Amino acid sequence: MDDADILYRNFGSDPDMYRYSGWNPYATPEMAEKTVAGFIESYSDPHFYGWAIEKDGRLIGVIGVYDYNSEKNTIEVGMSIEKASWGNGYAGEALGEVLRFLTEDEGIDTVTAWCEEENIGSEKAMLKCGMKMTGTDGNRHVFAYTR
Repeated sequence: MDDADILYRNFGSDPDMYRYSGWNPYATPEMAEKTVAGFIESYSDPHFYGWAIEKDGRLIGVIGVYDYNSEKNTIEVGMSIEKASWGNGYAGEALGEVLRFLTEDEGIDTVTAWCEEENIGSEKAMLKCGMKMTGTDGNRHVFAYTR
């Protein structure tokens, strides 16, 4: 729960942090607390995956996995790195390990993701990790990583 204040201050109150996501689960201190509490409550769900990204013991980002489809054995990943840490490769490093974990350890066949076409940083991170652009959905680029 200690992360809720950091998520509000460094993610929720900065429009640059949520302009490409279409949602802001950290928009107010109360929303940040509710979101973090929801993450904690979800730990018992075998298809809930959420991690804090830390640098030198400080929270700099989050990466989470959503919408598991048991019929297709697919899941979607999303990530966010604080603005002060952009351009340092942290998103790619975290995403690469999450893709490896999901496909190798968890046996998930395909991991999908998307980013707004203007979000060059996220697109670079996904391509660097071996995700392939599979199409577009409006202004979004859609990616997939298949084991």
